[in-house]
Amino acid sequence: MNDTKQDAVREGSVQGQSDRVVVKDAENLSPLGGIMKSLLSGNLKNPRKVALLETMRLSVAIKPTENPEGAITITFSDGIITLEPGVSPKSRVRLFCDLQTLLQLPTIPMGPKAIKYFLTPEGKAVAMKFITRKARIKGAVLNAFQLIKFTKFLTPSAR
Repeated sequence: MNDTKQDAVREGSVQGQSDRVVVKDAENLSPLGGIMKSLLSGNLKNPRKVALLETMRLSVAIKPTENPEGAITITFSDGIITLEPGVSPKSRVRLFCDLQTLLQLPTIPMGPKAIKYFLTPEGKAVAMKFITRKARIKGAVLNAFQLIKFTKFLTPSAR
């Protein structure tokens, strides 16, 4: 068990599913961090998302282009999600994009449906941001399998 999970267990924060989200340095967490905490905690109400979380081993830094000081790092390990302000040097994936693009990424379908999506005006706009390097992802190739899990975790569940 890693230190984060031990600390969470010691503090009694692994009682409920939403308590699996640990925030380091909460007073310095940006509004993006607050949004992501809410989104991640909400997703933990779904047992499938909890099962997926148990298999995730990834650290993703998100640096919003419109507010680089609002960067956050999200680490998934041992069934715990740790949010912290800034870009952690340990992050294996680094995402640089505007908030609108960040919120669109989980809605992009996987597999053959992605082709249809990228033919829509919305899909073309997202693709153009990456082509023109207004949005970038570093470390995606080396962490593709875990990044797919990350995307599935963020994708809203069908109701």
